[in-house]
Amino acid sequence: MKRNTQPIVNGTGNHDDLPILWENLEIWMSLLPESIRELPIIQLAIPGSHNSMTYTIDQNNDLGPDNPGLVNTVNLLFPNLTKTIAFNWAINQKVDVTQQLDGGVRFLDLRLATKKMDNKLYFVHGLYGGEIGPPLRQVADWLTKHPEEVVIMDFQHFYNFTEQHHRDLMYLIKDIFRGKMCPRFNAPGNVSLRWMNSRKYQVIIIYRHFVVAADDNFWLDRLWPTPWAETVSRTRLVHFLNGGLKNRDRSIGFISQSLLTPDHGYISRHFFGNLEKALGNKMQRLTLDWVNSNYPGDGGMNVVMTDFVSHTDFLFVKTVIQRNEKFLIA
Repeated sequence: MKRNTQPIVNGTGNHDDLPILWENLEIWMSLLPESIRELPIIQLAIPGSHNSMTYTIDQNNDLGPDNPGLVNTVNLLFPNLTKTIAFNWAINQKVDVTQQLDGGVRFLDLRLATKKMDNKLYFVHGLYGGEIGPPLRQVADWLTKHPEEVVIMDFQHFYNFTEQHHRDLMYLIKDIFRGKMCPRFNAPGNVSLRWMNSRKYQVIIIYRHFVVAADDNFWLDRLWPTPWAETVSRTRLVHFLNGGLKNRDRSIGFISQSLLTPDHGYISRHFFGNLEKALGNKMQRLTLDWVNSNYPGDGGMNVVMTDFVSHTDFLFVKTVIQRNEKFLIA
């Protein structure tokens, strides 16, 4: 049987009159019915990309500090081979951040590191990626051109960071997104798309380090939990995702990480493979099935992130967006 490769448009029942909410991915938030735009953002279904900036990684870049010690030891013996393998399993997104945003992604997952030889900040995942400034400015420029769209940015991992590095990063973020940052609310249930638009706020910055506690431009870790299954088992991942929604705090945001994560044993069995070929299609099928079996709303699905969001013409993104049709059914 040929698998359906289209989002379930009316997956909540037989309601043929419901609109297609993903018809224009570039401005899908702007085009949502007002009744949905007035809902708390922590209740909406929002598509996100995992390790959003890994497209900036080059195979010739240095190994990153997020690698376990064993990888660095092997690199001393076989540097070229180690980098090739690391690169093959480091890339989670194939298209740049502007293409992701144009394709409807509204949550960006960021992993950062410093280098010992300079004070610059880089994206990282196994290997170093590009400097963070240009892609962040791309996001800000994109938001300026799309004044009713909102992006959540999750600064989740920091490697080799001192307190001064954090201060420098906070300053850079506030400079780039000046006038666009939604201030932190400890009870985010009052934050809706309409409310943000009325105040010209366009970006929510989650910053997972205590250094931002005194600065209400940044949202704390506890306001948007992001549990990670850390498994390559599809059965365990689905069980984990279901448990996350069952136990989520309804008063704050929630991120469902629909990710199959290979461990060293898995990679050794697929030594010359890569993440996309080994797990990309399996991950997409699992994620689409899971999204289509869950709903947004009070205590329901909120942000869902996965790898390779551009696959099948952004089918994952379309599927997540369409789940917001639930709010249009009386």
